[in-house]
Formats: sequence, C-alpha cells, structure tokens
Amino acid sequence: MAEKQTFTEQDYISQRDALDQQIRVAEDDYHRAGYQQVLGETTQDDVDKALVTLDALKNRRRTLEVAREESIRVAANDALNRSQAGQAARLAEIDRQLVNRLAIAAKIQDAARMLARLVVEYDEAGWAIKDNAKQLYSMASGNNARHLSAMSSLHQDLFDGRDMALLSGLIAKEGATFSAVPSPNARAEYDRVGGLTSFVANVNAKVRAHAVSLCPDGEGRA
Repeated sequence: MAEKQTFTEQDYISQRDALDQQIRVAEDDYHRAGYQQVLGETTQDDVDKALVTLDALKNRRRTLEVAREESIRVAANDALNRSQAGQAARLAEIDRQLVNRLAIAAKIQDAARMLARLVVEYDEAGWAIKDNAKQLYSMASGNNARHLSAMSSLHQDLFDGRDMALLSGLIAKEGATFSAVPSPNARAEYDRVGGLTSFVANVNAKVRAHAVSLCPDGEGRA
C-alpha cells in the first residue's frame, strides 16, 4: 500500500508564494498586452491569451486555498481519531485493572480471614501456655519472689506485642503498606459496607466514572 501523502503548512506556503509571484507576472503581462493592443502593437488574441493565463493561475490559487482548508480538516479529524482511540485504549485497560482489583480483593479477604484465624490460634496458644505456667506456679514451693518474677516475665514475653509488630513489619517488607490507621469502629464498618469485595466494587464504579469524566467527550466518543 502506498504511503499516505500529506499536505503540510510548509507545502502550502511554498506553493502560495510561487503562485502569487506567477500571478503578479501574469497580471503585468495582461496589462501590457492590453496597452500594446491600444497602441496597435498586438492583437486581441494576445490579450485573450494573457487573460486565460492569468485566470488559470488565479484558479490554481483558489484551489490551493481549498486544499489547505481540507488538509486542516483532515489533520484535525485524524488527531481526533487518534485521541478517541487513545481514550478507548486507556478505558479498556482501566476496566481490565478494575476487574483484576476486585478479584485480588476477594483473595485478600480470604487471606485476611485465614491470617485472623491463625493469629487467634497463636494467641490461644499463648494463653494456654500462661494457664499451664500458672498451674506450675501454684505447685511451686520455696522462693515465691523468684516464681512471681518468672510469671511476670513469662507474661511479658508472651504478650508484649512485638510479635504482631514484626508481622506488620513483614507485610511492609513484602511491599504492602497500610496508609490508613484502623478505625476503632473498623469491625462495624466492615459489616456496614458488606465486606471488602463489596466496598471495592463500589469504589471501582466511582473510579471508572472519574476516568470517563477525564475524556473530553465522555465514553460515548472514547
């Protein structure tokens, strides 16, 4: 397929300047022929030929202006088509990522439930250890101060919160950061919004509406 030809502004300027120069020369020739006819130095046929040449050049000049207007229209239409194609591509990618985001939210929700169950089991193991240690304490005899200190240290080691802080550190190390501090009403809020996936689905709808609003002509032209 032959490469599409373009008519640039520089093409227009160079052709316009050349034609304007030719028209000036043709006008001089026409005026000179008319003057020479009056003097009897040339014929009406010579005058008519000069006029035909002048008219032909002026017609070419008018055609050049039409060509320029058409080139501007075509360029604007091409730019609009490129813009609309770009908008459609961006919206398609946003739609793909919104679906991806919702699917990942479902996985996060499942993983969070599993993590919560494991943390509960972890805490229960700690309390079971303490309960058994308390029974050992009740069975102990002798240095009560030492035993009491041992119980206090055991509780501190089990429940000082450093392990959960390390869990948060692990999550951050893997690239996830939670920018919002959990609300004391987070549990009630979770129930209110219908869960994480329901919340993400509603946010996705808002995000897509915002994305469409970024297109100058809306989705209908994207």
